[in-house]
Amino acid sequence: MFPDCKFTRDHHHWRGDVANGYRTPMRWSLVVLIRGTAYMARRTTRVCKYRGLITQHSIKEGKIVEDLMLFNELMTIKQFIWSEL
Repeated sequence: MFPDCKFTRDHHHWRGDVANGYRTPMRWSLVVLIRGTAYMARRTTRVCKYRGLITQHSIKEGKIVEDLMLFNELMTIKQFIWSEL
């Protein structure tokens, strides 16, 4: 989808045990060049930077049973739409 993206894992931690399962929070960053149309914006070629993204997995019996992701959607809108105004 983004052949030229740069993914950086800023922090990764896990806790738990085999009997109770594991929780694995990870904070990561992504820098990607968008070539195309952004939501409600003109066609563009811009670098989009996502910082401080958080993903958390719950793992039981070797399988991911829950996946949570948190990121700032307004940061994306600001990078594309507000710069057009």
